[in-house]
Amino acid sequence: MEGIAYAIYLFVLIISPLLFGAVHAYAYTLVYLLVLAAAFLLVVHNMRRDYKTNSLYFQYPETRLNVLICLIFVFLVLQTMVQPAFLVKLFSPQAFSVQGRAAELVGQKESITLAPYIYPVRMSLLRWSVYGLFFIGLSQVLNSRKRIEILCFCILITASFISTYGIYQAYAGDNLIWWFSGHGGNVRGTFINRNHFAGFMAMALMLATAFASSLGVKHFRQNNAAANARISMHKFLSLEQNYSKQALIIFCGVIIGLGLVLSASRGGIISAGVGLLLLALLYVCRRNLRKNGFVVLVIFLLISGYGLQVGLEHTIDRFQPEQLQSSLDNRFRYARKTLDVFKDYKLAGVGIGNFQHAYPRYQSPEDKGLLIDYAHNDWAQLLAESGLTGIIITLAGMGLFVFAIVRQWKDRRDPRALALGVVPLAVLTTMGVHSWFDFNMHIPANVLLLAALLAVGQASLSIRLQLFGETSQITWRRVNTRPGNIVLVSALLLIIAWNMSWAVRHFAAESYCNTVPNSTLIRDKSPAPAEILKAVGWDRFNAAYWFKLAQAKKRERTGQNNSLEEVTAALEKAVLLNPLSPVYYLELGWAYSRRWRDADFADKWLPKADMAMDLAGLYSGARDPGLHNEVANYWLMRSKTLAAVSDARHAALGKMILHYRKALDLERGVKREKMKEDIRATVWNYYPDPEIWEKIVGRRQ
Repeated sequence: MEGIAYAIYLFVLIISPLLFGAVHAYAYTLVYLLVLAAAFLLVVHNMRRDYKTNSLYFQYPETRLNVLICLIFVFLVLQTMVQPAFLVKLFSPQAFSVQGRAAELVGQKESITLAPYIYPVRMSLLRWSVYGLFFIGLSQVLNSRKRIEILCFCILITASFISTYGIYQAYAGDNLIWWFSGHGGNVRGTFINRNHFAGFMAMALMLATAFASSLGVKHFRQNNAAANARISMHKFLSLEQNYSKQALIIFCGVIIGLGLVLSASRGGIISAGVGLLLLALLYVCRRNLRKNGFVVLVIFLLISGYGLQVGLEHTIDRFQPEQLQSSLDNRFRYARKTLDVFKDYKLAGVGIGNFQHAYPRYQSPEDKGLLIDYAHNDWAQLLAESGLTGIIITLAGMGLFVFAIVRQWKDRRDPRALALGVVPLAVLTTMGVHSWFDFNMHIPANVLLLAALLAVGQASLSIRLQLFGETSQITWRRVNTRPGNIVLVSALLLIIAWNMSWAVRHFAAESYCNTVPNSTLIRDKSPAPAEILKAVGWDRFNAAYWFKLAQAKKRERTGQNNSLEEVTAALEKAVLLNPLSPVYYLELGWAYSRRWRDADFADKWLPKADMAMDLAGLYSGARDPGLHNEVANYWLMRSKTLAAVSDARHAALGKMILHYRKALDLERGVKREKMKEDIRATVWNYYPDPEIWEKIVGRRQ
């Protein structure tokens, strides 16, 4: 079973970057199910019998990331669990307020959680479980140098192919990624985003450099004469083979580095440079590794030479001060606004995966109209989504891992183990730097590669060459078949089964109603209600399904009250699930306002419509001028239903003016002029009064 799991891991590392980085539902579902299947096989394999006592026990590898994996898993579970109201109010008052307003609007009992919208957190829990099980499983199966070598070759050959493919497509002018077209220009391999391609190439370049260095060093000689004789014979027989392997790996490294440079990803190039510098410094620190710095230099010079031959004008242009400053200004602005999210959710965060739902309220007017799904700074986004709790857990866990690797690296003397043992430090540094400028940690293929390289470094330092072969010194923990321990093992199997179930359910739901962005396949963005209901049947926690159901019902509505009730009910469900979306509140407000035929319209539905529009304006921020325009239109019409001389009409007109101003402030150029004329015509139909128009625009027109 261990061999099958190892083969599955190799296949996952090959297929995930080839399928656009595994960012689409069909790709990451396949990857998740394969990793979970391998984890199940290893759990079964690790059920052993003690032949001395004839008792059953379960064993698992005690890796240096086990604590981090478990703590983040528990933290994600706590973010999704329903909590007592006083606890949520204590640890996340903003989340308590957001959910309380939605519950008050809809008129249902509050179910308070630390994360206002639990669906993205649940999907993050699935992803994290897969990544954690992948690392632990790979740590178990990498129990020989041969397996480590095969894994390294698979990664490097895959990365070399992706780089070559990207260079060919860019310079041949096809600008295709398999069947998908529309993103041309720079080298991006099989990734849609060149920065994510660059992140993958940067990590692969660290591996190529360290792997080539490990093959160019002498075998470590022990004090045992018989062992040294065997090592000498092995060295003599494998000398030519090692030099051939080293030449092949250096060639792969050059191809990978060339693709990285030609991607023109500034963050990727800078982070790779920092990683290579760290590798060189670590090699210089050890006397028996100082010659390995020459390998780093050779790869760097070859990449530079080939790059100059091909032409680096575009890459160099992107490092010009004007372009660099513009890009940095945008990213730093995103980061600053992301920190504003953190200020409202300091302790527990807004929920892992909830950034895209919470950010519009804080979005800068300079980014009007942009759909910003990620902060382009993984550190800032982690802080906003997990708060101080999450960032402390992450930094402490990674710090312990780095400390353990450095301590073991200092204690080892085998040059080959030392050369590969620095890979975790190099890739963590590379991705740590790159994460200040992009969101590689949200790309499954890149996270899986990072986990694999951490496991490679850990395994390299744990495997020792003994007289009669190799032995892995990774620590194993035994769990005896006591009642309490049986519960723990059963919980592990249940976690695997739960994740497999939700991976299948998520994919089935997405096949009926697409909500995950997918630019590589043509999907119906407005499916029929029957299809959406099938999606809801598979996964009722995705608020987007309920919102799409309401839109579909509204399109086919015949004016009957029962259809309007269905639209209202679906929108209320969407708001309860995701109380952060201004669009949901806007549509719900209009749905309430259309229930004028109901006997309790004035007492029930109209106040609800007012509250929904207030919340739509509150959460809309500076992202969508059209949304502010819609909210202002509502208050314009609403004001005519109020007494001419009353505080209520004055307040409604004040909200109308406020949102019209926001809409005009966010628009520019021709679009602003057109919107201004539309607003003037609309307002004049209700209030042919120049004074009101002057209050909107701030001067007479």
